[in-house]
Amino acid sequence: MKKKQKNKRALIVIPARLKSSRLKEKLLIKVKGKSILQWTYENGKKVPNTDIVVATDSELIAEEVKSFGGKAVLTPKDISSGTERVLYVADKVNYPIIINLQADEPMLSPEEIEKALFLVEDGGFVSTLCFRNPSYEEFKNPNNVKVVLNKDDEAVYFSRAPIPYQQKEDFSFFFHHIGVYVFNSFFLKQILPNLTSSIDTLEKLEQLKIIENNISFKIDVIEGVSVGIDTEEDLKKFNKYLEEKDG
Repeated sequence: MKKKQKNKRALIVIPARLKSSRLKEKLLIKVKGKSILQWTYENGKKVPNTDIVVATDSELIAEEVKSFGGKAVLTPKDISSGTERVLYVADKVNYPIIINLQADEPMLSPEEIEKALFLVEDGGFVSTLCFRNPSYEEFKNPNNVKVVLNKDDEAVYFSRAPIPYQQKEDFSFFFHHIGVYVFNSFFLKQILPNLTSSIDTLEKLEQLKIIENNISFKIDVIEGVSVGIDTEEDLKKFNKYLEEKDG
């Protein structure tokens, strides 16, 4: 039987893998005394009236979560994606909204997460965030996911490629996607697993499955900057961000 959650807006699930290709065991890297995972968890925990849990197949990750007083759920080893890991947890509970918060997004504030939450509370199936990034170097970097929006702030397409094409030197049109997804629970459990796509595996971006099936993908354009930690350079940016924040 699924456990009913009274008066909670959402469950935040942080899918967390130990292995990472570009930055070894990045979630356990300490920055100012806290792991990357702990920074992300503590930001998520501050979103009002929500619960939060880490979903992982790693005992080391689970131990790290316990060390800072968090909650972790061990998931099967054969789960192949973050969304499947989130769904594994979501299937066992009863929340109106499920938030997939990427473990390597320690700069994402609770206020910004809540902006994406508002979009689904307002009746949407799924939402995410992005910010304007004027950097050409980051625009052409395939590790940074770009998103094109329509006039209603819905995603038209996500890509690792530099889109839309631009000849000018001003790259302020570049919308940089941020790793958080907010799902209506019914959509996540009953609709999303049955969607098919021909392009999500090419780009290695699961969210394209939603767009290809003509489902409205709401996006809030935030004012701040959030950098997912994938490389040593990203780690330096996070350190600089904390120094300026403490400043």
